[in-house]
Amino acid sequence: MPTKVVEMKPSHRRLSALLGLLFGAGLACQLPTTTSGQVDPTALAEALVAAQNATIVAGLTETAALPAPELPAEGTATPTETATSAETATTAATISTSPSARLIENTHCRKGPLAAYDLVITYLNGQLLDILGKNAAGDYWFVSNPNNPSANCWLWGRYAQVSGDTNQVPVFTPPPTPTPNLTPTPAWQWAGTWGIWIDAAFLNQFTQSLTLNGSQVSGTVNVGAGSESLTGTTGQGGRNVSGVIPGRSVTFQWYMLDSGDQFIGSFYNTGDKFTGPYCGSRNGQPRPSPCQWP
Repeated sequence: MPTKVVEMKPSHRRLSALLGLLFGAGLACQLPTTTSGQVDPTALAEALVAAQNATIVAGLTETAALPAPELPAEGTATPTETATSAETATTAATISTSPSARLIENTHCRKGPLAAYDLVITYLNGQLLDILGKNAAGDYWFVSNPNNPSANCWLWGRYAQVSGDTNQVPVFTPPPTPTPNLTPTPAWQWAGTWGIWIDAAFLNQFTQSLTLNGSQVSGTVNVGAGSESLTGTTGQGGRNVSGVIPGRSVTFQWYMLDSGDQFIGSFYNTGDKFTGPYCGSRNGQPRPSPCQWP
């Protein structure tokens, strides 16, 4: 006998799908029915919603049960961090520790470690220079010219703030000392009246009167409304003078230029520990430039 095929209406198919969902949730055996034995549609819809909610909750529970991802322990560097640290260490190791000198005053740099040597260049306050060598006394530095390596020169360490280890800096032998002109000449006579500049800004020109007795220099310096006495001693055949202004707690040193009508120099206030230029001229000559020496 041929099998009879019964076509299910769409509403029946939806009901069948709902029943399948209920069976899958284990609730088919508890389907609500009316007193006539038919399935109660309203109760069925409520049961379906409950089944869907149960499925969602079950999914959330499974998700919560998944193991948490492992995090690196505190203080444990990742491979990237380790590489970065290694690069930093390498960079730090390549930083130069060569000694250097930063100038705190405009300073002459010469061919040798004495004022008797020819001037090469005057470096300005704040200039940073690499130290290549030193003299045996340790009071002059042989520095590298940053713009012209052939013009490396010697500067007095008094106006240099040194950083780095200078114990390993080699001692350089300076060139032969220039032979000074030891014959006293009228051009090198310090006696007379000088116009002087004795402050950093060169705003005021003062005067000083000097007398010379052998190698001894004495006189007065007029600063503002008052005057102070000074004494000194010549050197290098009369070309240099070093001395003191007792009333000002000041020491000074001068160097006569070849013209004989200009000198350059510096002073040092022993109380304030301050240094500055001290230069002069006469017979109509202008202020020397640079004024400060050494």
